[in-house]
Amino acid sequence: MKMIICTLVIFLVGISVQVSSESRNIINIKNEYGGKTIMVTFSSDDKAFNDGVLQSVEYYAGNGKMVKTEMYYTHGSARTAGVFKVIVHLDSEEKMFKTEAYYTDESALKNRVLKSVEHYGNNGKMVKTEMYYTHGSARTDGVLKGVEHYGANGNKVKAERYYTEESADRNGVSKEITYSDSKGKKVKIETFYTNEYARKERTSKAITYLDSNEKMVRAETCYTTESARKSGVSKSITHLDNNGTIVKIEMYNRKGKLHKTMDP
Repeated sequence: MKMIICTLVIFLVGISVQVSSESRNIINIKNEYGGKTIMVTFSSDDKAFNDGVLQSVEYYAGNGKMVKTEMYYTHGSARTAGVFKVIVHLDSEEKMFKTEAYYTDESALKNRVLKSVEHYGNNGKMVKTEMYYTHGSARTDGVLKGVEHYGANGNKVKAERYYTEESADRNGVSKEITYSDSKGKKVKIETFYTNEYARKERTSKAITYLDSNEKMVRAETCYTTESARKSGVSKSITHLDNNGTIVKIEMYNRKGKLHKTMDP
């Protein structure tokens, strides 16, 4: 599906040079970017229409450069690609740096995604993807939004999960971030707790470190400011051996200095 979207986006960024003036209508002489907004409507005689594009709306800055274009697809194209609308954002050099894809009801029901946002670096490679899940998916899995970050080789290096309010209230976790190495193996997981959970458990955040086999070797617990003020301990680090047995616990004060070491 991503490949279909990217192909359509790349084609449509330069579509304004392919259509006649009769198919272009100015709908705003001065938009929020300081330039004109132009609506382009395609007919069955246009190449764009045959490529699946029904209509596009182009936004220009005061200097005449395009800053954004919205593309609406034909029913046939939307049914095939699962996308009915794509918004392309362009930088000052009219290079694509962000795209938004809005999925059809059928696609959303099947893939459980309402909208995705892709971010691109200066080299044109995708660096981040945001996924906004359907209400049904969020209700079932408890995840409202997912964000994936990609490294230079295209591998996923970080994944963020934002939980629904209902899930967060039930489990005490509002967000989780998983870090991976260049080979795709998980190396670290950060867990962020809700304010209510933090107040009750005196813990605001937990960090888990994993070895090359994705087994936990170290666990950090970050305490709330109020808890640290009372106990003098802002963080504790638990070290484990290859069998998962605790070998040492370190306690750190509010200044980040080692306060106490405990043996199991």
